[in-house]
Amino acid sequence: MGAIGKAKVFLWIFTIVIMFGGSLAVFIINKPLGWANLGKNELAGKVWYNAVIALHAVYIIGVGFELISRAYLVMVGSSCSEQRRGFLCCFVYSMSAWWKLMMILGIITVVITGGLTAIVIVLGGFNSVKDALFKRMAPTVGISLIQTILSIVSFTTSKKLQKIQDEEEEALHGTKKEDLAKSTPTPQPPVKEKEKEKEKESDPSAIVSSA
Repeated sequence: MGAIGKAKVFLWIFTIVIMFGGSLAVFIINKPLGWANLGKNELAGKVWYNAVIALHAVYIIGVGFELISRAYLVMVGSSCSEQRRGFLCCFVYSMSAWWKLMMILGIITVVITGGLTAIVIVLGGFNSVKDALFKRMAPTVGISLIQTILSIVSFTTSKKLQKIQDEEEEALHGTKKEDLAKSTPTPQPPVKEKEKEKEKESDPSAIVSSA
């Protein structure tokens, strides 16, 4: 594995750890308390809590599917492009595609959690949600924001690394083709060979020697 491949693997592992760890932290912060202390408007608090748990559950499921699919591919020594019809977990065919999926999910999560947090504050009153805001709501939105930024950085970096890798491979194949072309002798066209034979036949010295 080259330097670019190692960089992509390191970035992938780092993303997996942050994604899984962040969503797990959101569960640890919010799950024991439920929708308690989320303001006077109980409905808004319930909606916020259920949305947060559901979105981060999707995050964990996405990470789990990615880990399962990569583990399977390592075991069988194949790729998702070859196994996509025979293996359900290969719904993402490349790391870049997975990062793109997590990036989209992250943007949706930040927009929903941020919007719902604002609604809870407005409907429930700042004083009634002040304690939950600093202990639960702000950290939850912050974790989602970090996950989203990391997904965007990972996706863009992956695309750049892939572009560099493609350019290097093209340059390598181009050099090999040039070397092969130089080492292979170019055969003379049959037309030129016939012209040379005609020239020999019409040459006076050749006629004299044959006589």
